[in-house]
Amino acid sequence: MGSGSLAAMSVFESKYKESLSVRSGSNVDVCVITKGHKEYLRNHLLLNPHTYVNPKGFDFPKKIVIYKV
Repeated sequence: MGSGSLAAMSVFESKYKESLSVRSGSNVDVCVITKGHKEYLRNHLLLNPHTYVNPKGFDFPKKIVIYKV
């Protein structure tokens, strides 16, 4: 289960209605296990593909912040 699984379950439990769809994350991974074999299917489904691409790329400056407590 991914990082959004608890949020998705809470919506299903508190606000369920017919044809409700809750999505979190961007893909579905599957592992098929049979006798003597396993197969990993990464990105089996892309539910929320990231479609925005910045043509200039992204620049995240490295910065260290030390907080005194």
